Amino acid sequence: MNRNIVRRLFIVVLLGVASFLVLLPLFRPGFPVTDDGNWMIVRLSAFYQSFRDGQFPVRFLGRLNFSYGYPVANFLYPGFLYLGSFVHIFGLNFQNVIKVIMASSIVIGAVALYFWLRYFFDEISSALGSLSFLFMPYVFYDLYKRGSVGELLAMGVCMVALWAIEGGYRWILPPVVAMLAISHNTLALFFIGVLFFYIILKQFKKLIIPFFLGLVMSAFFWLPAIFDQSIVIFNKVSISDPTQYFKDSQQLLLLGLTYLIACLLAFFWGNRTYSKERNYFSVILIGSTLFATSITSFVWHISLFARLIQFPFRFFSLWIFAAPWFIADIANSRKRLRFWILGLFVLANLYFVVLPYQKTQNVINPEGYFTTNEATTTVANEYMPKWINVYPTQRSPNRFEIYQGNATVEERKVTTNLISLIVHAKDSSILQVNTIYYPGWGVMIDNKPAEILYDNPFGLMQIVIPSGNHIVYMTFRETAGRFVADSISVVAIILYIIFFIILEIVYSFNVVKKQKNVKK
Repeated sequence: MNRNIVRRLFIVVLLGVASFLVLLPLFRPGFPVTDDGNWMIVRLSAFYQSFRDGQFPVRFLGRLNFSYGYPVANFLYPGFLYLGSFVHIFGLNFQNVIKVIMASSIVIGAVALYFWLRYFFDEISSALGSLSFLFMPYVFYDLYKRGSVGELLAMGVCMVALWAIEGGYRWILPPVVAMLAISHNTLALFFIGVLFFYIILKQFKKLIIPFFLGLVMSAFFWLPAIFDQSIVIFNKVSISDPTQYFKDSQQLLLLGLTYLIACLLAFFWGNRTYSKERNYFSVILIGSTLFATSITSFVWHISLFARLIQFPFRFFSLWIFAAPWFIADIANSRKRLRFWILGLFVLANLYFVVLPYQKTQNVINPEGYFTTNEATTTVANEYMPKWINVYPTQRSPNRFEIYQGNATVEERKVTTNLISLIVHAKDSSILQVNTIYYPGWGVMIDNKPAEILYDNPFGLMQIVIPSGNHIVYMTFRETAGRFVADSISVVAIILYIIFFIILEIVYSFNVVKKQKNVKK
């Protein structure tokens, strides 16, 4: 076997072992006690329920909000939810599904980072850079303090995108960018911007179209997420006070001082061959550090900026590729010193970062704890429709009730997305479905379209039923705007298959054929 292949396999195994040390708490029974981790498991279980009931794309989670429904999947990063639903089909419970996504994001990110760094530096230096990502304070913070599966997924996908860009893998880039766009709202904004300017910086003109094709492939999510904000209270709700989180940023900055020192040394002592990359990553490091700390507190008083980013410490996510690049650079430039640098770096991070987080406590909850939880899974119910004035505090004992008149209800089929009833009305009555109205819900009475009323404090769906026996059929479907967004994504996927898969195969076949003819 080729020595280079053997070395690379050895380094990949080494990264896997290092990843195990980082991910050790995830292998323990239960789930780590984090800010958001349990809520992500609850959201995944509700998402899967709607997905299983036939809703696609999934937007309205009927079990949440005390079973009155909540459109959170229409607005917040559904990437891990689609992946998680797929993995759950193979029998893993929802807790372990989230663990798998978190762990695989870290491992894949580390390996992809290594192969990206190899385009610049030697094997050992690239491996050191990748190891520095695994020990990064913000990675541990996301894993064991916040439990942010969406951010971790975005990090891993971003590393793959960097590798695909540097390697010129046009056929890989579109789906990777599409997955990045749905991995996490805020980090997608960060990483997509960084990746685009990286393509411009390196003058990879052939990658511009595949890059934007990837964004178009994800239009089914981000177009409705943008335009449907006008019908929810998101823009009127203060989700958090960013200035309260500067303490977390300061702590992360102190824990990451070894990274800043290594980057500073690389800036002065590193290889001058890659001056464009050096300047670009320097701007990213300095800018992200400033925005993460109280130095730029005035920016956080801008309402739109604060709502989009929410937490200053999120800017440290931009370190995950910039800092490892500098660390690999200094290791590559000062080969005699790199093992000393590695020793000091590893010892410092083991003591201040890895070991403290290894004490993370896990709580063992039965699967039913997650699959029956009916909270909204968001901080301030920020995706509640504007027409709702009173929020539910408990589950309704009945899914259906006669709000006005004299009638009885016979259920035929009821899921989170579909309701089929027979209503026996002795006189004109109003049927109330104890589900909030959200555009996409429609109703047919005896196969004829009917109007849904929702002008009530809870914003619940009400239907006028004429006297007599009637079949009421309700479904949640795509609105015209969402259907257009879905169609745009479908067209982009078809173009991707035609131009980046089929034509790539044909081109490769022709190349092989020409090589054979030359040999003959």
